[in-house]
Amino acid sequence: MRYLPGRAVAVALLLVTAGCTSGSGTAAPSPTPAVTGDAGCGDTPIMTGGVPAWTKSANPPAFLRHVLSREQNLIGMLFADPLRVPSPPGGPNNKILWIVREPRNGQPLELTLTPTGAGAPVSVTEVADSSPGEIYPSIVDVPTPGCWSVRAEWDGHTATLALPYQAG
Repeated sequence: MRYLPGRAVAVALLLVTAGCTSGSGTAAPSPTPAVTGDAGCGDTPIMTGGVPAWTKSANPPAFLRHVLSREQNLIGMLFADPLRVPSPPGGPNNKILWIVREPRNGQPLELTLTPTGAGAPVSVTEVADSSPGEIYPSIVDVPTPGCWSVRAEWDGHTATLALPYQAG
């Protein structure tokens, strides 16, 4: 019997694509760690690709990289990539669109950023007056480059993650 390489390739492609679909037959989006040189900091990777389904009402820009909290209830869409200290004079500034999983109920988002090692924490408060969805747009500047731990609180909910800031 003669070997047919085209048929073998077709079978291999069929097996590979079968593993990439969900039960509905559509590709299942899943966040994948960024492949660029900036891998995030602490245990928070900077990701690219699919975002959790619960962010849909906020209509997040698909092209932006993002961070996801350890609790899986807060995502930060990074408009500035990388985040810089100080922000460049002509921009972009350190804009982050925060999307929360649980309802805001009109309550502000309280962010406390603490540098790894020594240094004073930075506090940022964002009001719950933006739409669509459960979002808080913000500019988050810190005084020194490095890895900053973030604790976010809103309406009785808490989320934690880490953000890297590079020298500008």
